[in-house]
Amino acid sequence: MTKTELEPVRNLLLQLQRRLRGDVDRLTTEVSCGTEMQSGGNLSNVPVEDRAERGSDSSDEDVTIGLMELESARLGEITAALDRIAGGTFGRCEGCARAIPSDRLSALPFTRLCIACARLEH
Repeated sequence: MTKTELEPVRNLLLQLQRRLRGDVDRLTTEVSCGTEMQSGGNLSNVPVEDRAERGSDSSDEDVTIGLMELESARLGEITAALDRIAGGTFGRCEGCARAIPSDRLSALPFTRLCIACARLEH
């Protein structure tokens, strides 16, 4: 890909990176605030309704942690794609070294594999 073709992709990746960093920071704050609120101590003196609410809070926290992990992984993929742009290997499949089709790169600008190699990996 030429520098002219790479520039909009790079800008899109940078925009996605900023958004995901903000999301991960927000989710991290939510999890840490939830953990602080739940570390209130002994449950034996807590009414059943409150214990049920704490269980629901724990489930919400699990979902938040899962989302945070997914977004952190995506952030890593985006950072790796930006590194490939800087290194001159963006758009080349890491599996077979062939060019990744532009329609795939348009749909998943952080992808490192062509469709055939992605299928083999999964």
